[in-house]
Formats: sequence, C-alpha cells, structure tokens
Amino acid sequence: MSKRIIATIGSAILLVGCVTSPLEAQFGKSVRQMTLNQVYDAKTLTTPSAAAVEGGDPDTLNNAIQSMRTESTDRQKVSQPLVINVGGR
Repeated sequence: MSKRIIATIGSAILLVGCVTSPLEAQFGKSVRQMTLNQVYDAKTLTTPSAAAVEGGDPDTLNNAIQSMRTESTDRQKVSQPLVINVGGR
C-alpha cells in the first residue's frame, strides 16, 4: 500500500513540473512581437532580399562615417592604471 502512495505522489510531483507558467506561455509571443517591431519592412522576414541597401539620410550617414574616422578617446587616459576601491577604502 505504501509503495502505491509513494508512486502516486511521485508521479504527481513529476506532472506538476511539466506545467508551464503564464510567463513561459507569453515568452514566445513577446519574442515574436519584439522581432516584428524591430523590422521596418515585415515582408523581409520571410523573403529577404540579396540586393544591397540603397538610400538613407545623407546627414546621418555622413555623421556616422565621420565619427568612425575620428578618434574619440584620449590614448593617455586609456593607458592609465585602473583603480578599483573595494570596501570604501
């Protein structure tokens, strides 16, 4: 009799572990929603184009290229030793 009770309780515990929480049930939906909201043209998700990207805001593109070409960090500051204070000392 005790073996049946232990087996019943054990199988009930195992079945409870298979139940999905509301968070897990919504996870796939949130990932799909995030992906769709990040894409300007949703049809490219199913039929991507092999053509090169054409067009863009000239001022934005020029600013991006200029910022990549100029050095924005001071090399002297980067070469300084890193000091980390632990414990408020």
